[in-house]
Amino acid sequence: MSIQFRQVRAEDGPALLTVRAATRENPFNLETLAAAGINAESLADGIRAGTLAGWLAETAPAGEVVGFCLTNLREAELWVLAVLPDFERRGSGRELLARTEALLWTAGHATAWLWTSTDRRTRAYGFYVAAGWHEEAEREDRLYLRKARPNKAREPIDR
Repeated sequence: MSIQFRQVRAEDGPALLTVRAATRENPFNLETLAAAGINAESLADGIRAGTLAGWLAETAPAGEVVGFCLTNLREAELWVLAVLPDFERRGSGRELLARTEALLWTAGHATAWLWTSTDRRTRAYGFYVAAGWHEEAEREDRLYLRKARPNKAREPIDR
């Protein structure tokens, strides 16, 4: 079974939510996501409006979504990267991250940011640092990371 990549579409919302709820580290169930205003409709609206953009990984030829990465293009925030446990450590996460970062650079952003847990022992923290993200700030229970577009200087987070 091979993995293919494509940009997310508005109709992908239900599959994205299914993957997000099934992640091994930092899972959110559908009810928790819905309580935060994240549902298939809100994802579709964001994608149609051009606020949310990203890439997904799916099996070929079956088309089962096994991972995705979304960014808020207006805010230059890497919003979420999720891969199903059975498809971890196969390179899909790195590829999804690189393709989604490219969307941010193409949109003209000099830097991008994300937040994650302050627990630096998580796999997510190690993954982002290995991909060139740097600690920028720590506030309350969030660790903010930033990555500069190649050949661009870093800018401080104003959040």
